[in-house]
Amino acid sequence: MIASATLHVIEQEMAKDPAFYKKFSRLLKKVIEAYHEGRLQALEALEKIKDISTKVVTHTDDNIPSELIGEDMAQRYYGCVNETFAEYKVKKLTDIAIQIVDRIAKHKIRDWRTNQDAINKRLCSR
Repeated sequence: MIASATLHVIEQEMAKDPAFYKKFSRLLKKVIEAYHEGRLQALEALEKIKDISTKVVTHTDDNIPSELIGEDMAQRYYGCVNETFAEYKVKKLTDIAIQIVDRIAKHKIRDWRTNQDAINKRLCSR
């Protein structure tokens, strides 16, 4: 029941932070597989599922660098950047995530759908 509810949350929220939710989806599926294959006892599987569920619901990950604690959007970009560049052993991924957030913030326009200046910029850039 907990696993099913957690998978439902993951499916619903996947678009908001794909790297985060893919990670926990994989972890949850591994725990379920291990239980069905007899590698985990029921109580041990339940504890792991509860832990995963708590992290999904609270959107927390132990692998997030300390520089990004409290920076929700930077954490999301970090997850995407980390997933993309993991095989290249790129360092300073936290800096890249923070720079992405800063650059987007510079160009953010409030009410961009109804703001006439923003509409004019979009029309001129075509």
